[in-house]
Amino acid sequence: NIPLFTNEARIEVGTCFKEKGRFDAIRLGLQHTGPSFCRLVDALTSHGAELGDSLLVYCWRGGMRSGSVAWLFSLCGFSVRTLQGGYRSYRRWCKEKVGNPHVVAPSSVMVLGGCTGVGKTAVLLELRRRGEQVIDLEALANHRGS
Repeated sequence: NIPLFTNEARIEVGTCFKEKGRFDAIRLGLQHTGPSFCRLVDALTSHGAELGDSLLVYCWRGGMRSGSVAWLFSLCGFSVRTLQGGYRSYRRWCKEKVGNPHVVAPSSVMVLGGCTGVGKTAVLLELRRRGEQVIDLEALANHRGS
């Protein structure tokens, strides 16, 4: 997760968009982000990305924030795609496909659950070692709850 705006800046730009329009909001967004473009690229490479790597960039709605970051990363030499509709559309799609027993999911999905300390992480690590696709929510949340 490499945020483009602080929460305060996101609120300020969104309010500007509603009150003054797109152009003024873009200018304000550039004032907030222009100086931090180098920080964004440095954060990406510190996460292990290398020039030429394929990246998927998204924000909540899939709008200007993800588009501008995708442009920046592409300019730097990464192969970048954006998630159409953003995370919100992807989350809606997952809930429709996986959370509905009457809809056939594009592939089988298994949810592993259980009490603390029963070995869920060990099972996930073994599945990953065997080549299975695994989403470890606990690891993604840095073990602060998922």
